[in-house]
Amino acid sequence: MTDAPSPPIGLMIVPVTALQQNCTIVWCLATNRAAVIDPGGMVDPILAEIARRGLTLDQIWVTHGHLDHGGAAAEMAEKSGAPIIGPHRDDQFWIDQIPANGLMYGIPEARSFEPTRWLEHGDRLTLGETQWQEEQQTRR
Repeated sequence: MTDAPSPPIGLMIVPVTALQQNCTIVWCLATNRAAVIDPGGMVDPILAEIARRGLTLDQIWVTHGHLDHGGAAAEMAEKSGAPIIGPHRDDQFWIDQIPANGLMYGIPEARSFEPTRWLEHGDRLTLGETQWQEEQQTRR
């Protein structure tokens, strides 16, 4: 057993929509600044959980442009004022398909969005006193 320090973050997973995809809330324990990762739907319960924990939503991070990862990003940004960070600009095609895919999967409120900032390989994100780095995943 090691005496490794605890990570300076809090994290919780919130299953959203009837599809039960994972949306993650992550926050800096020192500052209570939070990011929502992949808000696929159900904005109000996510924002309520952030408020219940006494957190401040600082950013919305979208890992890629599929419906289940960004379908509620636009609504969350409008309600919270938080910027949308990511995905990579190559995902624009998928972002544009979100409304049609939402109708197909019974999530008619899903909307496309325009990121405040696109992510590039190696980009760093700051959340409170924590640093994060984007890493490209190899798809097989």
